Amino acid sequence: MLDEPTSQRRPIDRPQEEINGITPLCLAAYLGKDVIVNALLKDGSASVDARDKNGATALMYAARDGHVQVVEALLFHGALPDATDDNGWTAIQYGQMYRHIVRSFEGNLR
Repeated sequence: MLDEPTSQRRPIDRPQEEINGITPLCLAAYLGKDVIVNALLKDGSASVDARDKNGATALMYAARDGHVQVVEALLFHGALPDATDDNGWTAIQYGQMYRHIVRSFEGNLR
């Protein structure tokens, strides 16, 4: 997905300017909407590691805001916890302030 030109991305994976350059999956993760996250991923509408205009993934949004159910759903669907955004940060780093998020990452990395 990272090597895919923007024009070849699925429309739902493109950063949406009307929602500040984030993807619908990132927005659902940011808001903690695990049902929407699961629906987008279950039917294949969205790519789990699609990036916003700053290179952030849905997992980064969920981890940063402490949404453990969303983090676990994204990890279940294969999200990469060690992918970096344009600032060099990973979802693991964003989630460090939340013990329950750290535990989710630890369980996934074993």
